[in-house]
Amino acid sequence: MKKLLFTLLFGAILSAYAQIEVKINPVMTALGMGDISGEYLLSETFGAELSLQPYFGKSYGFSNPANYVGKQSGFAEKIRAKYYYSPYNGGDRQYVDIFAINLSTKTTRNYLQTINNEDVQFTETYKLSYTGIGFEYGFKNLRDSGIFFEYALGLGVFISSEATISSDPKDPSPYSYNALEDVPVFFSGKFAIGYRFGE
Repeated sequence: MKKLLFTLLFGAILSAYAQIEVKINPVMTALGMGDISGEYLLSETFGAELSLQPYFGKSYGFSNPANYVGKQSGFAEKIRAKYYYSPYNGGDRQYVDIFAINLSTKTTRNYLQTINNEDVQFTETYKLSYTGIGFEYGFKNLRDSGIFFEYALGLGVFISSEATISSDPKDPSPYSYNALEDVPVFFSGKFAIGYRFGE
């Protein structure tokens, strides 16, 4: 329901405007965390952006990648309201934004553990979900051709969050815990390459 509300709200506000930018984060997409965005420029100084972020492909262990091979899946959406100050071509150069994000992902990792001199395979599932709000400071370098580069860095706070790790049911000592309950803030950022359509 949250994902649907995010999308409907964005579409209802912006459907009347023709100028749009499409952008992609190539680094995160190559790592299996896609980031595709569309921004509508409401005026020379204001823009609204919706980012869709599918999670896919392989994931690796944090401490011992050789023993961990897994897969990740899930989805996130992020909506930004952006203010550009002193734009050169309209909707470019320095900006600040406020954002809201909703994310839900699952990572499943298989790993080997030696028990009684035998290698035993276990499965560990890491689930993460949260909703947060925050702000970013960014810069967009727009070329005459319509191609641009954009980057931003910011900080957010969790409205709701939950992260749990559960072991294979065959494990005699399964466990789970909330890894985010003591972490009230998170970092946010982007690097994107895009193209501007319209006048």
